[in-house]
Amino acid sequence: MISCENDVLLETDDELLVHSCKMNNTHMYYRCPYCWTIPSSRRVMATPFKKNGERYKSAVPTLHYHGNPQFKMGSYHKISHCEFNKKCVRIVVDENTKKELD
Repeated sequence: MISCENDVLLETDDELLVHSCKMNNTHMYYRCPYCWTIPSSRRVMATPFKKNGERYKSAVPTLHYHGNPQFKMGSYHKISHCEFNKKCVRIVVDENTKKELD
């Protein structure tokens, strides 16, 4: 189980390497380090902090998803759908990725 707030493993100038926190029959998911969601309003922001510097108590990293690799371990190069991240994403699926059946 990943204990950090997001799934970043490595970041370079042109690519973001992230761990897939979970996957199901159709998608693999990762927690984005660039955008945050307030669940009650579904508002997506670039930071979990208010203008006065306080953190939103309910802000959580946004879960992004891409098509899954049929439960195979490996790393998968994907184009980011995040409005705040313009880098390519390489998603790592390993033995720590939680697998859920639909």
